[in-house]
Amino acid sequence: MPKTGITDALEKADKIRQYVESASFDTMAPGKSPGITMSIGVASFPENGTEYDTLIDAAYSALYKAKRNGRNRVEMA
Repeated sequence: MPKTGITDALEKADKIRQYVESASFDTMAPGKSPGITMSIGVASFPENGTEYDTLIDAAYSALYKAKRNGRNRVEMA
């Protein structure tokens, strides 16, 4: 999300997470809508890195932090 501060990025990521969690996927399996959730890791340039690989590594670390802390959540690097 270019030109988005970390606070706004976290809010937007959580809105995406909430949307997926509340979405109905009933058309995939009528009458058996699976409960789909997601974990998201957010990293910010330049705070978490100035190089592509460093920034991606920070986002991955935040993603796995979200998984360790209970899943279906957003965490920042």
